[in-house]
Amino acid sequence: FFYYQRSSVPINGVLIVENKDTFFSIKKLLNEGVSIWSGIPISLLIYGEGNKITKSIHFIEEIGVGEEVPIYYYGDLDPEGIAIYYRTKERTSRKISPFVPLYKELWEYKRTNKKWDNQSWNSTAINDFFSFFDDQWTDEVSNFLHQKGCVPQEALSIETMRGMAYGIVKSV
Repeated sequence: FFYYQRSSVPINGVLIVENKDTFFSIKKLLNEGVSIWSGIPISLLIYGEGNKITKSIHFIEEIGVGEEVPIYYYGDLDPEGIAIYYRTKERTSRKISPFVPLYKELWEYKRTNKKWDNQSWNSTAINDFFSFFDDQWTDEVSNFLHQKGCVPQEALSIETMRGMAYGIVKSV
């Protein structure tokens, strides 16, 4: 993977993202000093290159991320994006959890006709993922995914993510 760390800031939170466009948007925000969403600080950003992160997550040890530093994942809201999160989590002894604020805001941008095909439904991965969210959100998203709905993480624009950080956009 490749990564970006805010200079002169200790690593206090890690965010792994699935797609390159999202990586560059969040990198730009970090450079602007925007680094906290819903009270969660991020100072190290990793571009996981989709599924490649599952094979390279162990390199996190080489860049000096302390055991106490929280690690979050943010990818597409579809079965494969959720499976990538879960496979990454299973390949390390580190605790990795979904970055709830971005996923909740992403859900607000589900106004898309994008459908997923050729993805398998990993119940274990999906149940683990949903365990971080409230029941109402889980029910709505589960129904959407069962109808082959997909929300690509790029649906959140840099402006929306900036607004979330400043409390301009409704963020949970």
